Amino acid sequence: MVNIPVFPEIASGFIQKIELGGIFYSLRIRWNTRSESWFLHVFDADGNPLITGKRLVPNYPLTEIHSDRFKGELIVLDKQNDLTDAVMTYENLGKRFFLVYLSEEEANGL
Repeated sequence: MVNIPVFPEIASGFIQKIELGGIFYSLRIRWNTRSESWFLHVFDADGNPLITGKRLVPNYPLTEIHSDRFKGELIVLDKQNDLTDAVMTYENLGKRFFLVYLSEEEANGL
C-alpha cells in the first residue's frame, strides 16, 4: 500500500506525479465547490487521460472498472474507520481521509 501525498492546504487543485506499480502517472485532484467534493483525474506519463472526473468517495474503489488502463487500485480510506459519518470535506482530505494505492495483489485480497 502506498499513501499518496495530497496538498489541500496549499491549493484546491494540484497534480501529483508518482510511480505506482512500476508505472508513472500524473494524478490531478481538484475540489469542486458546487458539489463540495474532491475529484480525481489520472493521466499516463505522456499526459493522456486514463480516468477522468472520478469523485473521491471513502472506501469505494476508484479504478476498478478501468483495470484495462490502470493496474492496481486507488481508494480513499477513513482513518477513523467510521462508515456512518464518512463525509469528505475540503479540509479533511489528507487528515482524516487518505488516498492510497493498492497493488493488484493487495486489491485482489480485499
